[in-house]
Amino acid sequence: MIYYNKPQNGYKNLTDQQARELEEVFSCGHCWVLALTLHRMFGYPISAAIDDMIVEHAWVTLPNGKDLDILGVSECCWSKPTHTNMTEEQFIDNSENGSSFVPEGTKLGLCDEEFEHCKQVVEEYLLPTYNFA
Repeated sequence: MIYYNKPQNGYKNLTDQQARELEEVFSCGHCWVLALTLHRMFGYPISAAIDDMIVEHAWVTLPNGKDLDILGVSECCWSKPTHTNMTEEQFIDNSENGSSFVPEGTKLGLCDEEFEHCKQVVEEYLLPTYNFA
């Protein structure tokens, strides 16, 4: 579950404080939710830094080779990705027990509610802000 209070008016026209809070949520703890959502929406391959099955950071790679996460498009989102060009299934297989938000012995997974919430973030915040698609 995404631990973030969605603004009443959605993700358009966020205040600077709301944008900072949103970026913090999806760069510190829920980056993998955004990566899976972007993969489902656009088919972009998932990259991640995973250490001992724990996801340090996850993002997608655009067709032009640049990386994308909640902070935008960059040449190199994370200095040393350990896994690249993954599908959702491959990501989940590589990150079993891989989040402090998931009980031990449980695989990561994106429920429909999380996907719809994160899809709204992509459509109303990420796409208009970074114009990547």
